[in-house]
Amino acid sequence: MRELIQVLCSPISQCLLVFIFSAYLRYAKRNKKWAVRLIWTACIWLFLCSQYFFSTLLLLPLEHRFPSYSIQSESLNKATQIFVLAGYYRTKTPLPEHTKWPNASYQRITNTLFLHQHLDIPVIISGGNFLHDPELNYATAVAQFLVQRGVQPSALTLVKEGTNTLEEMTAVAPLLSGQTTLVISSATHIPRLALNFQRIAPHADVLFFPVEYLSNSVWEFTLNTPATTSIERVERAIYEYLALINTYFNN
Repeated sequence: MRELIQVLCSPISQCLLVFIFSAYLRYAKRNKKWAVRLIWTACIWLFLCSQYFFSTLLLLPLEHRFPSYSIQSESLNKATQIFVLAGYYRTKTPLPEHTKWPNASYQRITNTLFLHQHLDIPVIISGGNFLHDPELNYATAVAQFLVQRGVQPSALTLVKEGTNTLEEMTAVAPLLSGQTTLVISSATHIPRLALNFQRIAPHADVLFFPVEYLSNSVWEFTLNTPATTSIERVERAIYEYLALINTYFNN
């Protein structure tokens, strides 16, 4: 179901569906006027999504609702532990280990490494067996990455559960009591985490450390040649808004 929703969040998929429906109207229903209108609407929508001013407009409320921090920020000194949420790890590739982490995951775990080194506090890693290789646990893969770069195994707590955000947070919630937890995840993901914390661990003391920003904090209107990167960002924004709505009503 999640994969289907992600496909439907893509502006390209949406336009293809509109084109198919337009063809149906044109040839089956003999309604050329509405078919042409729908095609023009789809083309305008796709062009709009290809513009950075539009994708940024959608991302701003998601990514900049919570403050951003530098690793040296004094505000982080009160944290007593770090919690890094799962991303992904490519198991089906002959490439070297360090290339198997997508950008979002790499930013999460490298910033976890830097923050652990700077603050000298323990790390909680969550993530179950959801990778292409069902035998490989995500949390274990992250732990190996950190240990290979000098982190002591005793500083790591592995919660090898969770195939989605809610399951991960539910499994980690008992470890948050009495701690000030620095939570690391992608900037678009943070508002959903905040909603889930209200439901699962309402009394937990947490600080959010957003990574992988896709937009600037200041919006400006500009026109650019159509960019697939902007279309991908719109897809990400639509998915997160739908996930937020789902989380809100589940709460």
